[in-house]
Amino acid sequence: MITGIEMITVNGGDYIISASKDKRMRAWTIEGPALKGMAEQVFDCFINDLAQVNDSIVLGALDNGSLGVWNIGDNTTTSLKGHDHPCLKVIVTSQNIISGDKAGFVQVRDLTSNPLYQVETMN
Repeated sequence: MITGIEMITVNGGDYIISASKDKRMRAWTIEGPALKGMAEQVFDCFINDLAQVNDSIVLGALDNGSLGVWNIGDNTTTSLKGHDHPCLKVIVTSQNIISGDKAGFVQVRDLTSNPLYQVETMN
């Protein structure tokens, strides 16, 4: 079951990124009326939502409360721990990453800091 889909551009090429309940994020290219699988990453839990950060990074809202980070440019993954409950939604703005969990908590991370850190949690 597909749980999220995003369209991104990486190194001048357009990709569709899909997330599913089988714990996978997949990158696809559009070739005519068909999709061609290009890469995939498996995370350790369900992926509930997706959001694009920049030209090569996609975030997944994970069922373990983390944000899964896939850098498609170099095909690496990591995760950002944050929520104590399943993370259901993630949104990226020009300045922030906003995520919400099953218990109703919302976290805001400053996108301009390195590393990303939690700014505020609201319930």
